[in-house]
Amino acid sequence: MKKLAQITALIISLTLTGCSMAPITVVNVTHGKIIKEYVTTKKQSSGIATLGGAALGGYLGSKVGGGSGKKVATVLGAIGGGVIGNAATSKTVRQYAYIFKMKTGPERSWNARGERYLVGQKVVIEQLSNGRDRVSIIR
Repeated sequence: MKKLAQITALIISLTLTGCSMAPITVVNVTHGKIIKEYVTTKKQSSGIATLGGAALGGYLGSKVGGGSGKKVATVLGAIGGGVIGNAATSKTVRQYAYIFKMKTGPERSWNARGERYLVGQKVVIEQLSNGRDRVSIIR
């Protein structure tokens, strides 16, 4: 029993050691101005709703007719149910990308995560040690 407790403690300590994270620091700071905005839209839907709709449609279709007509109704019900399930849960997501004219250096692009900025706004771009950029508007 004592050996099991020691092994468990060793596993837990090794697991928690892997969880330590180095602090994220600012590596570089530059100033610029937004000169162009790109907006893309993308449809997102739930695969579970599509599968659920197909299963329900196939089940309901199997209750119609007999013989080869029953098979056709099952297939058509599954296809129709999948299309309806997909349409019922799909949504359009907008993504924003910006081009910055930097005070020094080349132009840069940046993909915003839901934030929306205006062309002409002045920004500060902080390059972080984790490889990401943090953009702030100068007010």
